[in-house]
Amino acid sequence: VTVREIPNGEGNTKQDPGDFFTSKQRLREHTKEEDFIVWSASKLYDKEAVSSRKAEVIRHISELASYINDEMRIDMLLPELTKIYKGKEFWRNAINDIKWNRINKQQKKDEIDLRKYGFFEERGCYFGRSDKGDVQWSNFTMRPLFHIKDKDSPRRIFLIRNCMKHEEMLDLSMEELTSVNKFQQRLAGVGNFIWEGNGAALIRLLKYLFEHTETATQVHTLGWHQSGFYAWGNGIWKDDNFYKADDYGVCHTADGNWYIPSAAKVKKEETRDNRGEKFVHLALQNIKLSDYTARFVEVYGDNGKIGLCYWLASLFRDIITAHTRSFPILDLFGPKGSGKTELGAALMAFFVVDNKAPNLKNSTPIALNDDVAYVCDALVHFDEYKNDLHPRMIEFLKGLYDGVGRTKMGGSSFEDRKMTAVKTGVIFSGQEIPTADIALFHRCVFLSFQTSEFTKEQRQRFAKLRAIQEMGLTHLTLQVLELRKRVQGSFLAKYSEVAEEINKRTNGAPLETRIVENWSKLLAIFSCVEERLKFPFTYDEIFDISLKLMVKQNSMSGEGN
Repeated sequence: VTVREIPNGEGNTKQDPGDFFTSKQRLREHTKEEDFIVWSASKLYDKEAVSSRKAEVIRHISELASYINDEMRIDMLLPELTKIYKGKEFWRNAINDIKWNRINKQQKKDEIDLRKYGFFEERGCYFGRSDKGDVQWSNFTMRPLFHIKDKDSPRRIFLIRNCMKHEEMLDLSMEELTSVNKFQQRLAGVGNFIWEGNGAALIRLLKYLFEHTETATQVHTLGWHQSGFYAWGNGIWKDDNFYKADDYGVCHTADGNWYIPSAAKVKKEETRDNRGEKFVHLALQNIKLSDYTARFVEVYGDNGKIGLCYWLASLFRDIITAHTRSFPILDLFGPKGSGKTELGAALMAFFVVDNKAPNLKNSTPIALNDDVAYVCDALVHFDEYKNDLHPRMIEFLKGLYDGVGRTKMGGSSFEDRKMTAVKTGVIFSGQEIPTADIALFHRCVFLSFQTSEFTKEQRQRFAKLRAIQEMGLTHLTLQVLELRKRVQGSFLAKYSEVAEEINKRTNGAPLETRIVENWSKLLAIFSCVEERLKFPFTYDEIFDISLKLMVKQNSMSGEGN
Protein backbone atom coordinates (compact mmCIF):
# COMPACT_ATOMS: atom_id res chain seq x y z
CA VAL A 1 0.00 0.00 0.00
CA THR A 2 1.29 3.46 -0.89
CA VAL A 3 0.10 6.94 0.06
CA ARG A 4 0.34 10.44 -1.36
CA GLU A 5 0.12 13.22 1.22
CA ILE A 6 -1.63 16.42 0.19
CA PRO A 7 0.54 19.37 1.25
CA ASN A 8 -1.00 22.00 3.52
CA GLY A 9 -2.28 25.19 1.94
CA GLU A 10 -1.88 28.80 2.95
CA GLY A 11 -1.70 29.33 6.68
CA ASN A 12 -0.77 25.64 7.11
CA THR A 13 -4.42 24.65 6.58
CA LYS A 14 -5.59 21.34 5.18
CA GLN A 15 -6.68 21.28 1.54
CA ASP A 16 -9.76 19.58 0.15
CA PRO A 17 -8.76 16.59 -2.09
CA GLY A 18 -11.47 17.49 -4.61
CA ASP A 19 -10.06 20.98 -5.03
CA PHE A 20 -6.42 19.89 -5.00
CA PHE A 21 -6.49 17.01 -7.51
CA THR A 22 -7.50 18.87 -10.63
CA SER A 23 -5.44 16.65 -12.97
CA LYS A 24 -3.25 13.55 -13.07
CA GLN A 25 -0.26 15.77 -13.78
CA ARG A 26 -0.91 17.75 -10.60
CA LEU A 27 -1.15 14.50 -8.67
CA ARG A 28 2.28 13.40 -9.94
CA GLU A 29 4.06 16.75 -9.66
CA HIS A 30 2.76 18.00 -6.30
CA THR A 31 2.56 14.81 -4.24
CA LYS A 32 5.15 12.19 -3.42
CA GLU A 33 4.21 8.50 -3.46
CA GLU A 34 5.47 6.75 -0.32
CA ASP A 35 5.18 3.32 1.21
CA PHE A 36 2.41 3.45 3.83
CA ILE A 37 4.51 1.81 6.55
CA VAL A 38 7.45 4.18 6.08
CA TRP A 39 5.09 7.15 5.90
CA SER A 40 3.31 6.03 9.11
CA ALA A 41 6.61 5.60 10.93
CA SER A 42 7.78 9.08 9.97
CA LYS A 43 4.52 10.58 11.23
CA LEU A 44 4.15 8.61 14.46
CA TYR A 45 7.71 8.36 15.76
CA ASP A 46 8.89 11.30 17.85
CA LYS A 47 12.53 11.31 18.92
CA GLU A 48 11.68 13.60 21.83
CA ALA A 49 8.93 11.34 23.18
CA VAL A 50 9.30 9.23 26.32
CA SER A 51 10.61 5.67 25.97
CA SER A 52 7.22 4.02 26.52
CA ARG A 53 5.69 6.06 23.67
CA LYS A 54 8.59 5.21 21.36
CA ALA A 55 8.22 1.50 22.15
CA GLU A 56 4.49 1.69 21.46
CA VAL A 57 5.10 3.24 18.03
CA ILE A 58 7.81 0.69 17.15
CA ARG A 59 5.45 -2.18 18.06
CA HIS A 60 2.72 -0.63 15.90
CA ILE A 61 5.00 -0.20 12.87
CA SER A 62 6.45 -3.71 13.34
CA GLU A 63 2.95 -5.15 13.45
CA LEU A 64 2.05 -3.47 10.16
CA ALA A 65 5.23 -4.83 8.54
CA SER A 66 4.62 -8.33 9.95
CA TYR A 67 1.71 -8.77 7.53
CA ILE A 68 4.03 -8.46 4.53
CA ASN A 69 4.75 -11.94 3.12
CA ASP A 70 7.28 -10.78 0.55
CA GLU A 71 10.76 -10.97 2.15
CA MET A 72 12.22 -8.82 -0.63
CA ARG A 73 9.84 -6.02 0.25
CA ILE A 74 10.76 -6.38 3.94
CA ASP A 75 14.45 -6.04 2.98
CA MET A 76 13.64 -2.88 1.03
CA LEU A 77 11.74 -1.40 3.99
CA LEU A 78 14.45 -1.98 6.58
CA PRO A 79 16.88 0.76 5.39
CA GLU A 80 14.03 3.29 5.59
CA LEU A 81 13.01 2.17 9.08
CA THR A 82 16.58 2.35 10.33
CA LYS A 83 16.55 6.08 9.57
CA ILE A 84 13.99 6.35 12.36
CA TYR A 85 15.51 4.04 14.97
CA LYS A 86 18.55 1.73 15.34
CA GLY A 87 19.61 -0.99 12.88
CA LYS A 88 18.20 -3.56 10.46
CA GLU A 89 18.40 -6.55 12.81
CA PHE A 90 16.50 -4.66 15.51
CA TRP A 91 13.59 -4.09 13.14
CA ARG A 92 13.78 -7.56 11.60
CA ASN A 93 13.62 -9.21 15.03
CA ALA A 94 10.77 -6.95 16.13
CA ILE A 95 8.78 -7.80 12.99
CA ASN A 96 9.45 -11.55 13.26
CA ASP A 97 8.57 -11.66 16.97
CA ILE A 98 5.19 -10.07 16.36
CA LYS A 99 4.52 -12.31 13.36
CA TRP A 100 5.29 -15.47 15.35
CA ASN A 101 3.31 -14.32 18.36
CA ARG A 102 0.33 -13.86 16.09
CA ILE A 103 0.83 -17.27 14.53
CA ASN A 104 1.15 -18.88 17.96
CA LYS A 105 -2.05 -17.19 19.14
CA GLN A 106 -3.88 -18.43 16.06
CA GLN A 107 -2.65 -21.93 16.73
CA LYS A 108 -3.26 -21.82 20.48
CA LYS A 109 -6.52 -23.70 20.06
CA ASP A 110 -4.56 -26.53 18.50
CA GLU A 111 -2.43 -26.96 21.62
CA ILE A 112 -5.35 -28.69 23.32
CA ASP A 113 -5.72 -30.91 20.28
CA LEU A 114 -2.01 -31.76 20.31
CA ARG A 115 -2.44 -33.77 23.50
CA LYS A 116 -4.77 -36.20 21.79
CA TYR A 117 -1.85 -37.05 19.50
CA GLY A 118 0.31 -37.81 22.53
CA PHE A 119 2.49 -34.69 22.73
CA PHE A 120 2.38 -30.96 23.43
CA GLU A 121 4.25 -27.76 22.61
CA GLU A 122 6.12 -25.67 25.15
CA ARG A 123 8.85 -23.00 24.93
CA GLY A 124 9.11 -23.53 21.17
CA CYS A 125 9.78 -27.29 21.51
CA TYR A 126 7.82 -30.53 21.27
CA PHE A 127 7.42 -32.77 24.34
CA GLY A 128 5.92 -36.22 24.63
CA ARG A 129 4.24 -37.99 27.55
CA SER A 130 5.72 -41.11 29.16
CA ASP A 131 5.43 -43.12 32.39
CA LYS A 132 8.50 -41.28 33.67
CA GLY A 133 7.06 -37.86 32.87
CA ASP A 134 7.49 -35.38 30.04
CA VAL A 135 10.19 -36.17 27.47
CA GLN A 136 11.57 -33.57 25.06
CA TRP A 137 11.29 -34.60 21.41
CA SER A 138 12.76 -31.57 19.66
CA ASN A 139 14.21 -28.10 19.98
CA PHE A 140 11.85 -26.79 17.26
CA THR A 141 8.24 -26.62 16.13
CA MET A 142 6.86 -27.14 12.62
CA ARG A 143 4.05 -25.40 10.78
CA PRO A 144 2.66 -27.40 7.86
CA LEU A 145 2.33 -25.36 4.69
CA PHE A 146 1.51 -27.65 1.79
CA HIS A 147 1.46 -31.25 0.66
CA ILE A 148 2.73 -31.29 -2.93
CA LYS A 149 0.78 -33.92 -4.80
CA ASP A 150 2.95 -35.49 -7.48
CA LYS A 151 3.03 -38.99 -8.95
CA ASP A 152 6.82 -39.25 -9.14
CA SER A 153 8.04 -37.01 -6.32
CA PRO A 154 5.44 -36.14 -3.67
CA ARG A 155 6.69 -34.02 -0.77
CA ARG A 156 5.64 -31.65 1.98
CA ILE A 157 6.68 -28.10 2.76
CA PHE A 158 7.01 -26.85 6.34
CA LEU A 159 8.02 -23.70 8.15
CA ILE A 160 10.32 -24.81 10.95
CA ARG A 161 11.42 -22.65 13.91
CA ASN A 162 13.79 -23.56 16.73
CA CYS A 163 13.53 -22.42 20.34
CA MET A 164 16.03 -19.63 19.60
CA LYS A 165 13.57 -18.21 17.05
CA HIS A 166 15.60 -19.11 13.96
CA GLU A 167 13.31 -20.24 11.15
CA GLU A 168 13.71 -22.00 7.82
CA MET A 169 11.42 -23.22 5.08
CA LEU A 170 11.85 -26.96 4.61
CA ASP A 171 10.91 -29.08 1.59
CA LEU A 172 10.90 -32.75 2.67
CA SER A 173 10.50 -35.89 0.58
CA MET A 174 8.40 -38.82 1.80
CA GLU A 175 11.61 -40.75 2.46
CA GLU A 176 12.96 -38.01 4.72
CA LEU A 177 9.68 -37.81 6.62
CA THR A 178 9.28 -41.53 7.28
CA SER A 179 12.85 -42.33 8.38
CA VAL A 180 14.10 -40.97 11.71
CA ASN A 181 17.74 -41.08 10.55
CA LYS A 182 17.08 -39.26 7.27
CA PHE A 183 14.82 -36.79 9.05
CA GLN A 184 17.60 -36.00 11.51
CA GLN A 185 20.21 -35.74 8.75
CA ARG A 186 18.11 -33.27 6.79
CA LEU A 187 17.45 -31.15 9.88
CA ALA A 188 21.13 -31.08 10.79
CA GLY A 189 21.96 -29.85 7.29
CA VAL A 190 19.54 -26.92 7.62
CA GLY A 191 20.76 -25.57 10.96
CA ASN A 192 20.29 -25.97 14.70
CA PHE A 193 17.27 -28.26 14.50
CA ILE A 194 17.45 -31.44 16.57
CA TRP A 195 15.01 -34.35 16.74
CA GLU A 196 15.46 -36.55 19.80
CA GLY A 197 12.28 -38.59 19.54
CA ASN A 198 12.04 -42.17 18.27
CA GLY A 199 10.08 -43.52 15.31
CA ALA A 200 6.83 -43.75 17.24
CA ALA A 201 7.14 -40.10 18.31
CA LEU A 202 7.76 -39.04 14.71
CA ILE A 203 4.62 -40.87 13.58
CA ARG A 204 2.55 -39.04 16.23
CA LEU A 205 3.92 -35.71 15.04
CA LEU A 206 3.29 -36.58 11.40
CA LYS A 207 -0.28 -37.64 12.15
CA TYR A 208 -0.98 -34.18 13.51
CA LEU A 209 0.90 -32.35 10.73
CA PHE A 210 -0.72 -34.37 7.94
CA GLU A 211 -4.23 -33.68 9.24
CA HIS A 212 -3.58 -29.93 9.16
CA THR A 213 -1.96 -29.64 5.72
CA GLU A 214 -3.45 -28.26 2.52
CA THR A 215 -2.74 -30.09 -0.74
CA ALA A 216 -1.42 -28.50 -3.94
CA THR A 217 -0.90 -30.28 -7.28
CA GLN A 218 2.48 -29.74 -8.90
CA VAL A 219 2.64 -28.08 -12.32
CA HIS A 220 5.42 -29.82 -14.26
CA THR A 221 5.09 -28.05 -17.59
CA LEU A 222 4.72 -24.31 -18.02
CA GLY A 223 2.41 -22.96 -20.70
CA TRP A 224 -0.96 -24.49 -21.49
CA HIS A 225 -2.20 -27.00 -18.91
CA GLN A 226 -4.82 -29.66 -19.56
CA SER A 227 -6.81 -28.36 -16.56
CA GLY A 228 -7.62 -25.22 -18.52
CA PHE A 229 -5.08 -22.61 -17.52
CA TYR A 230 -1.79 -21.15 -18.76
CA ALA A 231 1.06 -21.57 -16.29
CA TRP A 232 3.90 -19.10 -15.88
CA GLY A 233 6.91 -19.39 -13.62
CA ASN A 234 5.28 -16.98 -11.15
CA GLY A 235 1.58 -17.85 -11.37
CA ILE A 236 -1.26 -19.08 -13.55
CA TRP A 237 -3.67 -17.37 -15.92
CA LYS A 238 -7.19 -18.76 -15.83
CA ASP A 239 -10.53 -17.35 -16.95
CA ASP A 240 -8.97 -13.98 -17.83
CA ASN A 241 -7.44 -13.63 -14.34
CA PHE A 242 -3.83 -13.97 -13.23
CA TYR A 243 -3.27 -15.79 -9.91
CA LYS A 244 0.16 -14.92 -8.57
CA ALA A 245 1.99 -17.66 -6.69
CA ASP A 246 2.74 -17.01 -3.02
CA ASP A 247 6.18 -17.32 -1.39
CA TYR A 248 5.74 -21.08 -1.24
CA GLY A 249 5.09 -21.35 -4.98
CA VAL A 250 1.37 -22.07 -4.58
CA CYS A 251 -1.46 -20.50 -6.60
CA HIS A 252 -4.87 -20.54 -4.94
CA THR A 253 -7.87 -20.81 -7.27
CA ALA A 254 -11.50 -21.83 -6.88
CA ASP A 255 -10.60 -25.15 -8.51
CA GLY A 256 -7.78 -25.98 -6.09
CA ASN A 257 -4.18 -25.20 -5.28
CA TRP A 258 -1.36 -25.47 -7.83
CA TYR A 259 2.33 -25.65 -6.99
CA ILE A 260 4.91 -24.06 -9.32
CA PRO A 261 8.46 -25.02 -8.14
CA SER A 262 10.19 -22.03 -9.74
CA ALA A 263 8.00 -19.63 -7.75
CA ALA A 264 8.91 -21.17 -4.38
CA LYS A 265 11.67 -19.44 -2.44
CA VAL A 266 12.90 -22.68 -0.92
CA LYS A 267 13.43 -24.19 -4.38
CA LYS A 268 15.27 -21.13 -5.72
CA GLU A 269 17.90 -21.64 -3.06
CA GLU A 270 18.28 -25.35 -3.73
CA THR A 271 18.30 -25.62 -7.53
CA ARG A 272 20.36 -24.12 -10.34
CA ASP A 273 17.59 -24.62 -12.92
CA ASN A 274 16.22 -21.13 -13.46
CA ARG A 275 14.11 -21.69 -16.58
CA GLY A 276 10.86 -21.14 -14.69
CA GLU A 277 12.19 -17.93 -13.15
CA LYS A 278 12.58 -16.50 -16.67
CA PHE A 279 9.27 -17.74 -18.08
CA VAL A 280 7.21 -15.31 -15.99
CA HIS A 281 4.28 -12.98 -16.53
CA LEU A 282 5.40 -9.38 -16.15
CA ALA A 283 2.97 -6.47 -16.07
CA LEU A 284 5.56 -3.70 -16.44
CA GLN A 285 3.95 -2.05 -19.46
CA ASN A 286 0.65 -1.94 -21.35
CA ILE A 287 1.68 -1.34 -24.96
CA LYS A 288 -1.12 -2.34 -27.32
CA LEU A 289 -0.79 -5.31 -29.66
CA SER A 290 -1.45 -3.10 -32.70
CA ASP A 291 1.25 -0.60 -31.68
CA TYR A 292 3.87 -3.23 -30.88
CA THR A 293 3.31 -5.38 -33.98
CA ALA A 294 3.49 -2.26 -36.18
CA ARG A 295 6.94 -1.51 -34.73
CA PHE A 296 7.85 -5.19 -35.05
CA VAL A 297 7.02 -5.31 -38.77
CA GLU A 298 8.82 -1.99 -39.29
CA VAL A 299 12.01 -3.65 -38.05
CA TYR A 300 11.71 -7.18 -39.45
CA GLY A 301 9.57 -6.67 -42.57
CA ASP A 302 7.87 -9.68 -44.21
CA ASN A 303 9.94 -12.11 -42.16
CA GLY A 304 8.54 -10.39 -39.07
CA LYS A 305 4.98 -10.90 -40.32
CA ILE A 306 5.58 -14.63 -40.74
CA GLY A 307 7.31 -14.72 -37.36
CA LEU A 308 4.23 -13.19 -35.72
CA CYS A 309 2.03 -15.81 -37.39
CA TYR A 310 4.30 -18.52 -36.03
CA TRP A 311 3.98 -17.03 -32.52
CA LEU A 312 0.19 -17.08 -32.84
CA ALA A 313 0.20 -20.69 -34.04
CA SER A 314 2.51 -21.79 -31.22
CA LEU A 315 -0.05 -20.58 -28.65
CA PHE A 316 -2.55 -23.07 -30.06
CA ARG A 317 -0.15 -25.87 -30.97
CA ASP A 318 -2.19 -28.49 -29.11
CA ILE A 319 -5.31 -27.56 -31.10
CA ILE A 320 -3.38 -27.77 -34.39
CA THR A 321 -1.77 -31.13 -33.61
CA ALA A 322 -5.10 -32.59 -32.44
CA HIS A 323 -6.25 -32.28 -36.06
CA THR A 324 -3.00 -32.57 -38.04
CA ARG A 325 -0.60 -34.54 -35.75
CA SER A 326 2.42 -32.32 -36.51
CA PHE A 327 3.69 -28.76 -36.08
CA PRO A 328 6.35 -27.03 -38.20
CA ILE A 329 9.73 -25.75 -37.05
CA LEU A 330 10.61 -22.13 -37.83
CA ASP A 331 14.00 -21.97 -39.57
CA LEU A 332 15.73 -18.57 -39.64
CA PHE A 333 18.61 -18.59 -42.14
CA GLY A 334 21.06 -15.83 -43.00
CA PRO A 335 24.62 -14.51 -42.69
CA LYS A 336 26.08 -13.12 -39.50
CA GLY A 337 24.49 -9.84 -38.42
CA SER A 338 21.46 -10.20 -40.69
CA GLY A 339 18.91 -10.19 -37.85
CA LYS A 340 17.90 -13.85 -37.89
CA THR A 341 18.91 -14.55 -34.30
CA GLU A 342 17.38 -11.25 -33.17
CA LEU A 343 14.04 -12.22 -34.71
CA GLY A 344 14.18 -15.45 -32.74
CA ALA A 345 14.90 -13.49 -29.56
CA ALA A 346 12.10 -11.03 -30.38
CA LEU A 347 9.58 -13.87 -30.69
CA MET A 348 10.83 -15.38 -27.43
CA ALA A 349 10.16 -12.01 -25.75
CA PHE A 350 6.45 -12.87 -25.79
CA PHE A 351 7.34 -15.45 -23.11
CA VAL A 352 10.82 -14.70 -21.75
CA VAL A 353 12.75 -11.48 -21.20
CA ASP A 354 16.33 -11.54 -22.52
CA ASN A 355 16.26 -15.17 -23.65
CA LYS A 356 19.62 -16.87 -24.30
CA ALA A 357 19.28 -19.42 -27.10
CA PRO A 358 21.31 -22.64 -26.61
CA ASN A 359 23.99 -23.29 -29.22
CA LEU A 360 23.12 -26.44 -31.18
CA LYS A 361 26.77 -27.13 -31.89
CA ASN A 362 27.70 -27.14 -28.20
CA SER A 363 24.56 -28.85 -26.83
CA THR A 364 23.35 -32.43 -26.62
CA PRO A 365 19.92 -33.81 -27.52
CA ILE A 366 19.52 -34.73 -23.84
CA ALA A 367 19.91 -31.11 -22.70
CA LEU A 368 17.73 -29.69 -25.47
CA ASN A 369 15.11 -32.34 -24.80
CA ASP A 370 14.62 -30.89 -21.31
CA ASP A 371 14.09 -27.43 -22.82
CA VAL A 372 11.38 -28.50 -25.27
CA ALA A 373 9.64 -30.64 -22.65
CA TYR A 374 9.47 -27.77 -20.15
CA VAL A 375 6.80 -25.70 -21.94
CA CYS A 376 3.55 -26.31 -23.81
CA ASP A 377 1.98 -24.00 -26.40
CA ALA A 378 4.94 -21.64 -26.21
CA LEU A 379 8.31 -21.23 -27.98
CA VAL A 380 11.91 -22.35 -27.59
CA HIS A 381 14.81 -21.07 -29.66
CA PHE A 382 18.03 -22.87 -30.63
CA ASP A 383 20.88 -21.06 -32.38
CA GLU A 384 23.84 -21.86 -34.66
CA TYR A 385 22.37 -24.64 -36.80
CA LYS A 386 24.97 -26.28 -39.06
CA ASN A 387 24.70 -29.17 -41.47
CA ASP A 388 27.63 -30.97 -39.85
CA LEU A 389 25.70 -31.47 -36.60
CA HIS A 390 25.84 -35.02 -35.26
CA PRO A 391 23.26 -37.29 -36.96
CA ARG A 392 21.64 -37.82 -33.54
CA MET A 393 21.03 -34.09 -33.30
CA ILE A 394 19.53 -33.97 -36.80
CA GLU A 395 17.20 -36.85 -35.90
CA PHE A 396 16.26 -35.09 -32.66
CA LEU A 397 15.31 -31.91 -34.57
CA LYS A 398 13.26 -33.93 -37.08
CA GLY A 399 11.37 -35.59 -34.23
CA LEU A 400 10.26 -32.22 -32.85
CA TYR A 401 8.01 -31.78 -35.89
CA ASP A 402 6.04 -34.88 -34.90
CA GLY A 403 6.00 -33.95 -31.21
CA VAL A 404 8.54 -36.60 -30.30
CA GLY A 405 11.53 -35.90 -28.09
CA ARG A 406 14.16 -38.18 -26.65
CA THR A 407 13.38 -41.76 -25.64
CA LYS A 408 14.86 -42.96 -22.35
CA MET A 409 14.55 -45.90 -19.99
CA GLY A 410 12.74 -45.37 -16.68
CA GLY A 411 10.93 -47.14 -13.88
CA SER A 412 12.38 -48.81 -10.81
CA SER A 413 14.19 -51.44 -12.90
CA PHE A 414 14.88 -49.14 -15.88
CA GLU A 415 12.88 -51.42 -18.16
CA ASP A 416 10.17 -48.91 -19.07
CA ARG A 417 10.64 -46.89 -22.23
CA LYS A 418 9.63 -43.25 -21.76
CA MET A 419 9.29 -40.88 -24.69
CA THR A 420 9.26 -37.14 -24.06
CA ALA A 421 6.27 -35.42 -25.63
CA VAL A 422 7.09 -32.15 -27.41
CA LYS A 423 4.24 -29.65 -27.18
CA THR A 424 5.91 -26.36 -28.08
CA GLY A 425 6.88 -24.41 -31.15
CA VAL A 426 10.60 -24.60 -31.99
CA ILE A 427 12.77 -21.99 -33.71
CA PHE A 428 16.30 -22.62 -34.89
CA SER A 429 18.60 -20.12 -36.57
CA GLY A 430 21.90 -20.45 -38.38
CA GLN A 431 24.08 -19.55 -41.34
CA GLU A 432 23.40 -22.78 -43.24
CA ILE A 433 20.23 -24.03 -44.94
CA PRO A 434 19.23 -27.35 -43.31
CA THR A 435 19.91 -29.65 -46.25
CA ALA A 436 22.03 -32.30 -44.50
CA ASP A 437 18.75 -34.23 -44.36
CA ILE A 438 16.15 -32.83 -46.75
CA ALA A 439 13.41 -34.31 -44.54
CA LEU A 440 14.35 -31.73 -41.89
CA PHE A 441 14.02 -28.93 -44.44
CA HIS A 442 10.54 -30.19 -45.34
CA ARG A 443 9.56 -29.95 -41.69
CA CYS A 444 10.39 -26.22 -41.57
CA VAL A 445 8.81 -22.90 -42.38
CA PHE A 446 11.90 -21.38 -44.01
CA LEU A 447 12.77 -17.66 -43.75
CA SER A 448 15.84 -16.16 -45.37
CA PHE A 449 17.68 -13.02 -44.22
CA GLN A 450 19.91 -11.43 -46.84
CA THR A 451 20.92 -8.01 -45.52
CA SER A 452 23.59 -7.53 -42.86
CA GLU A 453 24.08 -3.77 -43.31
CA PHE A 454 21.56 -1.35 -41.84
CA THR A 455 21.07 2.41 -41.82
CA LYS A 456 21.28 4.52 -38.67
CA GLU A 457 17.50 4.90 -38.69
CA GLN A 458 17.01 1.13 -38.93
CA ARG A 459 19.37 0.53 -36.02
CA GLN A 460 17.52 3.12 -33.94
CA ARG A 461 14.16 1.46 -34.66
CA PHE A 462 15.65 -1.88 -33.63
CA ALA A 463 17.02 -0.41 -30.37
CA LYS A 464 13.61 1.05 -29.50
CA LEU A 465 11.90 -2.26 -30.18
CA ARG A 466 14.46 -4.06 -28.02
CA ALA A 467 13.82 -1.62 -25.15
CA ILE A 468 10.11 -2.43 -25.31
CA GLN A 469 10.84 -6.16 -25.24
CA GLU A 470 12.92 -5.80 -22.10
CA MET A 471 9.82 -4.58 -20.24
CA GLY A 472 8.01 -7.86 -20.94
CA LEU A 473 5.34 -8.70 -23.51
CA THR A 474 3.48 -11.50 -21.78
CA HIS A 475 0.31 -9.39 -21.55
CA LEU A 476 0.08 -9.64 -25.36
CA THR A 477 0.39 -13.41 -25.17
CA LEU A 478 -2.50 -13.52 -22.68
CA GLN A 479 -4.56 -11.27 -24.96
CA VAL A 480 -4.20 -13.81 -27.78
CA LEU A 481 -4.95 -16.75 -25.47
CA GLU A 482 -8.36 -15.22 -24.73
CA LEU A 483 -9.34 -16.41 -28.23
CA ARG A 484 -8.64 -20.07 -27.51
CA LYS A 485 -12.29 -21.18 -27.72
CA ARG A 486 -12.68 -19.31 -31.01
CA VAL A 487 -9.63 -21.06 -32.47
CA GLN A 488 -10.78 -24.40 -31.14
CA GLY A 489 -14.09 -24.07 -32.93
CA SER A 490 -12.87 -22.74 -36.27
CA PHE A 491 -9.34 -24.03 -36.95
CA LEU A 492 -10.20 -27.19 -38.89
CA ALA A 493 -12.54 -25.40 -41.29
CA LYS A 494 -10.03 -22.57 -41.81
CA TYR A 495 -7.23 -25.07 -42.38
CA SER A 496 -9.21 -26.79 -45.14
CA GLU A 497 -10.09 -23.44 -46.73
CA VAL A 498 -6.44 -22.37 -46.79
CA ALA A 499 -5.29 -25.65 -48.35
CA GLU A 500 -7.94 -25.35 -51.08
CA GLU A 501 -6.97 -21.75 -51.80
CA ILE A 502 -3.29 -22.67 -52.10
CA ASN A 503 -4.13 -25.45 -54.54
CA LYS A 504 -6.28 -23.03 -56.53
CA ARG A 505 -3.70 -20.24 -56.62
CA THR A 506 -0.88 -22.59 -57.70
CA ASN A 507 -3.07 -24.26 -60.37
CA GLY A 508 -2.53 -27.63 -58.74
CA ALA A 509 1.24 -27.45 -59.24
CA PRO A 510 3.16 -30.26 -57.53
CA LEU A 511 4.26 -28.93 -54.13
CA GLU A 512 5.85 -30.88 -51.29
CA THR A 513 2.92 -31.90 -49.06
CA ARG A 514 4.65 -31.12 -45.78
CA ILE A 515 5.69 -27.66 -46.92
CA VAL A 516 2.12 -26.80 -47.94
CA GLU A 517 0.72 -28.14 -44.66
CA ASN A 518 3.26 -26.19 -42.60
CA TRP A 519 2.41 -22.84 -44.15
CA SER A 520 -1.31 -23.63 -44.14
CA LYS A 521 -1.32 -24.07 -40.37
CA LEU A 522 0.09 -20.60 -39.79
CA LEU A 523 -2.35 -19.01 -42.23
CA ALA A 524 -5.32 -20.86 -40.75
CA ILE A 525 -4.54 -19.60 -37.23
CA PHE A 526 -4.17 -16.03 -38.45
CA SER A 527 -7.50 -16.34 -40.23
CA CYS A 528 -9.10 -17.53 -36.96
CA VAL A 529 -7.99 -14.49 -34.93
CA GLU A 530 -7.74 -11.70 -37.53
CA GLU A 531 -11.20 -10.27 -36.81
CA ARG A 532 -10.51 -9.97 -33.06
CA LEU A 533 -6.89 -8.74 -33.11
CA LYS A 534 -5.45 -5.73 -34.91
CA PHE A 535 -2.29 -6.42 -36.92
CA PRO A 536 -0.46 -4.13 -39.38
CA PHE A 537 -1.29 -6.52 -42.23
CA THR A 538 -4.36 -8.34 -43.52
CA TYR A 539 -4.99 -12.01 -44.19
CA ASP A 540 -4.81 -11.42 -47.95
CA GLU A 541 -1.41 -9.73 -47.57
CA ILE A 542 0.05 -12.50 -45.42
CA PHE A 543 -1.41 -15.14 -47.74
CA ASP A 544 0.38 -13.60 -50.76
CA ILE A 545 3.67 -13.36 -48.83
CA SER A 546 3.35 -16.95 -47.59
CA LEU A 547 2.50 -18.30 -51.03
CA LYS A 548 5.58 -16.66 -52.52
CA LEU A 549 7.88 -17.98 -49.77
CA MET A 550 6.25 -21.41 -49.89
CA VAL A 551 6.87 -21.79 -53.62
CA LYS A 552 10.45 -20.60 -53.14
CA GLN A 553 11.04 -23.13 -50.37
CA ASN A 554 9.56 -25.87 -52.52
CA SER A 555 11.95 -25.04 -55.39
CA MET A 556 14.89 -25.09 -52.97
CA SER A 557 13.67 -28.44 -51.73
CA GLY A 558 13.98 -29.79 -55.24
CA GLU A 559 17.55 -28.52 -55.42
CA GLY A 560 18.27 -30.22 -52.09
CA ASN A 561 16.89 -33.51 -53.36
